[in-house]
Amino acid sequence: MIEQPEDIRLNESREDQQWLGPPPGWLLHWGITFVLTAVLLLVFLGFWLRYPDVVEAHAVLTTRQPPVRVVAPVTGRLQAWMTGEGALVQKNSPLGLMENSARYPDILRLDTLLDHFGPQLEKEWLPESDLPSGLSLGTLQDEYALFYQHFENLRYQLSQDATEQRIKAMQEQIAQIRALEPVLKQQSITLSQEVQVVNERQQRYQQNVPGGVISQYEFEEARQAFLRAQRELQDLKRDSINNRRTMASLEEQILALRQNRNEGVKEAWRQLRDDLKRLHGAIAEWDRQYLIRSPIDGYVALTGALSEGQSFAQGEEMLAVLPPERDSAYIVRAGLSGQGLGKVETGMQVLLRLDGYPYREYGELTGRVASLSPIPDEGPGLYRAVIRLDSLVTSHGAAIYFRQETGATARIITRPRSLLQRVFDRLTSGLS
Repeated sequence: MIEQPEDIRLNESREDQQWLGPPPGWLLHWGITFVLTAVLLLVFLGFWLRYPDVVEAHAVLTTRQPPVRVVAPVTGRLQAWMTGEGALVQKNSPLGLMENSARYPDILRLDTLLDHFGPQLEKEWLPESDLPSGLSLGTLQDEYALFYQHFENLRYQLSQDATEQRIKAMQEQIAQIRALEPVLKQQSITLSQEVQVVNERQQRYQQNVPGGVISQYEFEEARQAFLRAQRELQDLKRDSINNRRTMASLEEQILALRQNRNEGVKEAWRQLRDDLKRLHGAIAEWDRQYLIRSPIDGYVALTGALSEGQSFAQGEEMLAVLPPERDSAYIVRAGLSGQGLGKVETGMQVLLRLDGYPYREYGELTGRVASLSPIPDEGPGLYRAVIRLDSLVTSHGAAIYFRQETGATARIITRPRSLLQRVFDRLTSGLS
């Protein structure tokens, strides 16, 4: 019988050792070393292993000068289609005409006529030609009728005004003198050449007189010819100066007569000029409402069915104008949301997967981020990123046929980050 508690514990310890066996001495000596080495190796691998994040965004393949969409200026029907698909057009050239009550050729005729009349009316020179009648101008009819009436009234007043008759006579005299200027100029050039020839002859005769080759009489005749030609040249120059003085004097007299003319004629001139400005403005407004013009130089591309008589609502898209080849540097416009936006910087590589071209079969296009917009401009919370493409040849060597506004997925490769940084980021975010 065991009476001491110490003997009982000793016996239990021996039984445990019998069950477990002797402790492994190598684990006790080297276990901590192995654990420490493994931890250091994991830390090194976590610091050495680096890989980037990928920020994806919806993108559109386009050109530096994107296509411009043309919309209907007013609600109505297309009256005339003035071009065809694929046609090369210039900026502001007419593409179509919306239905209205005016005749487009009459509008063009009136616009050309007013451009011709404008400078003359500013100088208070009333054109001799009559204004056309019977034009079909639609909403411009009243403005033109008022201009026509004031034009004819002024013409009648001027025909009854003696001052205007004097002004007209002086203007005709100025026109005649001005018509002589080219003739006098040509005569001056011819006489200058003649004076030079006669002078050379006189000098040559003068050298030959002492030797007896040329007589004194012949030398005197040569000298008189030179003086006569020189005098004629001076007279011609004097006539030219007098003509300029006469024209300046006549213009001053015309100005004085206009300043002293009666107030009725002055008011008629002012009224006609005001009518001209209003008519120009009315034509511009008609043009803006009914005429469809090309916003840029480029090629016409139809975005749907388009035919004469077709109805459109105001602002409804009708067609698009594609930029010419000289402006067709290929770029990609991508819309980035706030998530991952801070990781994107200019110069980062971009892999582009085009819709309609499965990337596993065709590969990806490569490019670089060229710019980032500081404020959202592609929609609510979307920031525009412009991506410059290296080429339209994919990573698999496939050449992509360019089509405007082809959809794509842009995969922006951000800066590489180590595995250790990512672990610490998760730990700190979890603690926070």
